Amino acid sequence: MQKDNIFISDELGIAKPNIEIFRVVEQKMGIDRENSYYIGDSYRNDVVGAKAAGWHAIWVNRRNHVIPTNTDYLPEYIIDDQSSPMHVLRRILEKKSNENRL
Repeated sequence: MQKDNIFISDELGIAKPNIEIFRVVEQKMGIDRENSYYIGDSYRNDVVGAKAAGWHAIWVNRRNHVIPTNTDYLPEYIIDDQSSPMHVLRRILEKKSNENRL
């Protein structure tokens, strides 16, 4: 992995869920937020941060935490004891394949 592709909050002076850290990643890596997925295990930092920045969110929730009821930030996918990262990746690829057929 290239050092240029590693983004550390302390070095940038910006921490999740601040959307500015996502903007730095977009700019430096030349990525499109509408097609970007963020995978993380913290609902507040990872899901809320990614969704507020316009990214898709995959929440690793192996401890069965509950999503707050008063939120607008819902992950597209949840990895829990019943699913795996590969299962979620297959679902994303199937969805993209179906979208491309339309």
